Amino acid sequence: MKAIWGKALILGALLVGNQSIAAQLHPKTFQIIRCEFIYSFTAQLMQLQNNNGAAVALFRRSAMMTTANFMLNEEKGVIADWKIQKFKEIRPALKRALDTGELNAIQEAGNCDKTAIPMAKEVRDTQPVLWGKSFDELHEIFFLKMKSSMGL
Repeated sequence: MKAIWGKALILGALLVGNQSIAAQLHPKTFQIIRCEFIYSFTAQLMQLQNNNGAAVALFRRSAMMTTANFMLNEEKGVIADWKIQKFKEIRPALKRALDTGELNAIQEAGNCDKTAIPMAKEVRDTQPVLWGKSFDELHEIFFLKMKSSMGL
């Protein structure tokens, strides 16, 4: 019971602490950025355990979140610098919670599968175009860059 309350307090602090950030961005942005980071963090854990198959699958999901986030927050093909800065501000508290084990990376990735993947698919289904690329084309570009940078 104590662990559940602790987790609830951390998630509450993340949400309240980032409420002003989320209010300035597309409403789905906070959850998508959160899951982008969780997928990447968990993928790196999988790499450390020599589970490259799982790492690749998680990096693919992270790239999907990056794509959805950019497409939700672009204006006339540009993502404002202030928005990029806000994206970055969401991550430190989340990293601390994952590093300390207050949040379980595997469980959180599973939660993201239920919440953020449907959000990203909604974005994809609107058939947006950013930088002359469809959602699927941009997702593949981000995924390949991520995979390459991680040595997979």
